[in-house]
Amino acid sequence: MYKGTTVCRYGRSSNVRSCDHQVKAKSVSIIFKSGKLITKVAKVSGIGAIGGDSGGPWSWSTTAWGIHCGGSKNNLFFTPVQQAEKKSGVTIKTK
Repeated sequence: MYKGTTVCRYGRSSNVRSCDHQVKAKSVSIIFKSGKLITKVAKVSGIGAIGGDSGGPWSWSTTAWGIHCGGSKNNLFFTPVQQAEKKSGVTIKTK
């Protein structure tokens, strides 16, 4: 995943798939309102996510890029697949 890569988001609660997002930065850290620090997430352009969309996939075509974890102002954030696999102890099956 590179800066400028186009990715699609699917919101679990909003039930909306949008593909007008571009990666702005990767491996950033964010602090949620709760005070929880999340590290090594991707920062993506866009708005439109609502509460409950977390956990939804980020992808392009048949490639999984990550799992939605939040947003603020004009940015959305997702945990890259590799980090999600590491933290959860699971592996995404590929061909």
